[in-house]
Amino acid sequence: MIRQTERILQKGEVYRFQLQPIDPYDAFRGRYVSLFYGTQQVTAEDSLLRGQTAYIELAKDSSGYAYFSAAYTEAPASGGYLITEISYAQDSLVTFDLPESMAYYYMNEESAPEVEKLVMRPRSPDDRETVRASVDVRILNGEAVVEELFINELPVKEYLKRNK
Repeated sequence: MIRQTERILQKGEVYRFQLQPIDPYDAFRGRYVSLFYGTQQVTAEDSLLRGQTAYIELAKDSSGYAYFSAAYTEAPASGGYLITEISYAQDSLVTFDLPESMAYYYMNEESAPEVEKLVMRPRSPDDRETVRASVDVRILNGEAVVEELFINELPVKEYLKRNK
């Protein structure tokens, strides 16, 4: 398992996903950060049913952020894709489960509370500062590994250093 993870990290293509706003009351649990990618619903280009294995095609928007674009019964001939399972299907729309390897970003036990404090710091009502989160995920042959978490476009460790 470790060898497979290292292979993906070395040879996999990088996809940066913009994450949904971090919920500071639920996002940080001990040694990991829960990652929320937004909608996990796409159009099925083939007929897919609940519980069926699917290949979720990845694309990038004009800003370079990755998104889930379509679901297929077979791997696309080119480009990145995830192998996953359909959790709900209705007409041509399907909802899919993210691979467990994309759900969390593991951190040093001491760092997670620091990140949580930064995200939860009190703000005045007229303060428009937001915390934007994104994550780099390496993908190779349908398998994914989270490589780095970014807060306001900085790697999380750099963000912690600058915001102490």
